[in-house]
Amino acid sequence: MVRERRKWTQQEDSLLHAAVQKALTESKPLLWRKIAEAVPGRTNKDCRRRWSNSLNVDFSKGPWSESEDERLWNAVRKNGTQWSRVSEAVRTRNSDQCSSHWSQTLNPEIDYSDWTGKEDEWLMLGVQQHGTNWTSIVADYLPHRTSLALKNRYASLRGKLKKATTTKTIDDSRAINSFKLPLVFSIEGRGTEAVTIANNSSESSSFSDDEDYEDENDGEGHASPPHENSQATRVISHQQQQQQQQQQQQQQNCQIC
Repeated sequence: MVRERRKWTQQEDSLLHAAVQKALTESKPLLWRKIAEAVPGRTNKDCRRRWSNSLNVDFSKGPWSESEDERLWNAVRKNGTQWSRVSEAVRTRNSDQCSSHWSQTLNPEIDYSDWTGKEDEWLMLGVQQHGTNWTSIVADYLPHRTSLALKNRYASLRGKLKKATTTKTIDDSRAINSFKLPLVFSIEGRGTEAVTIANNSSESSSFSDDEDYEDENDGEGHASPPHENSQATRVISHQQQQQQQQQQQQQQNCQIC
């Protein structure tokens, strides 16, 4: 069951501050389970985080110094991952800061090498299972990578995928717009016509012959194909020549008579 998060009251802050100061005055380590007993309704983790993140003015913020890194190294070597004790040894950083700085920066097991294809597959599988809960993905799939490294790598992969998809879409569009299909077909009794069809609507279709020809089924006022007109003209000329020859023969016969 998930506890409802609620804001700290001024009274709770006062109780927490008094309990911490008492422990420090007695030169006792900050045992948060013991301190939490002085703040009803708050757990040891609640008290530790509240003190570390809000009430303790001695903790530094911002980049870590070399001396802080060295103290953190020594504290982890001595106390392991007991971050409360590590924080006490570092003095200038709270337990959350110590944990984060160690796991993201100083841990010698961190892998800073180039990512492999297999690691990318594990990362995407982890995102499918855990979403962007990088800590869970580190624990289940990539223990030698930091959560920050996972976050940055995932952002990089998404950027590359988006760029590749955009580029492919543009290339496909250009290929479609530049595509032309040559088509040759024959109409019975009307010769062969060559037609070029382009998918770009701004380009007009080109016809090699008979551009003014209209099909006989198109309606009124259709014109005859040019090659049919030429054939008809040749027939008429031949008939005229035959008539002229017949007239000349008749005139010659009349002269003989």
